[in-house]
Amino acid sequence: MSDVIKSVKIKVDENTTIEAEVGAKASNIELTNGSNVESAITQINTNINQVSSSLTAKADLVNGRIPYSQLPESAMELKGTWNASTNNPTLINGIGDMGDFYIVSAPGTWESVEFKVNDRIMYDGNIWVKLTGGDVTSVNGQTGPVNLDAEDVGALPNTTTLADLGVILFKNQSMSTAIYTLNNSNIHTSSLIDIYYNEDYNIEPTYSQTEGSLTITLEEAPSETILFSIKVVN
Repeated sequence: MSDVIKSVKIKVDENTTIEAEVGAKASNIELTNGSNVESAITQINTNINQVSSSLTAKADLVNGRIPYSQLPESAMELKGTWNASTNNPTLINGIGDMGDFYIVSAPGTWESVEFKVNDRIMYDGNIWVKLTGGDVTSVNGQTGPVNLDAEDVGALPNTTTLADLGVILFKNQSMSTAIYTLNNSNIHTSSLIDIYYNEDYNIEPTYSQTEGSLTITLEEAPSETILFSIKVVN
C-alpha cells in the first residue's frame, strides 16, 4: 500500500465537487458542474465587481431613511399645494401613498411642526414628513419670480459714470515749473481736491481754487517733470 497521495476530492456544495490530481493546473481541474476552477474564480470576481458597482449606486441612508436629495423623481409624485394653516387638503398620518408630496402654499403649524411657504410635505410610507424648501419667502418684498433693478435695492445703475457721481479725473498732468494752473468749468470753490503722483515724489504741494480754476504751487521748480493726476469731487 502506497503512502503517497495521488488525488484529492473536495466537496464544495451539494452539486459541486472538486477532484484533481496532485500538482494539476487550475485550468485542468474539472468541477462536477462542468466548469473548471479557473473559470469559476473568474466568474466569482465578475460577480464581486457587479455587486460593488451596484452598491456604489445605492443611496446613503441617514437615520435609516433615504435623504430627499437622493430620491429619484420617479419615487415622488407632486399632488399639488397644501395649506399648512388649515390642513387643506386634509392630510392624515398613516394614510397616503409613499412618495406623494405637496408644496406648502400657506405657512402654519401642523402636528407640532412649523411649515413655511415652499416647504414640502411628503408621505414616507408611515407618516407625513416635512422637507424643507428654504427659509426665503420673499426678496425685497417681492414673491414668486423676482426681478430686481438697482433702484430696488438702493444701488446705482451699472451705467453710472464718475461724472454722474460728481467725480472728475484729470489724468497724466505734467508739471515742470513751481506753479501749475488748471482751468476747467468743473472746478469750484467748494470742490474737494485730491492729487496723485505717478511716482513717489518727495514734495509737498499746496493748492488753491476759485470758480473754474485750480492752482498748484511747489516750494521750488522740480528738477524733472512731475506726472500726476487730479481728482475733483463736487
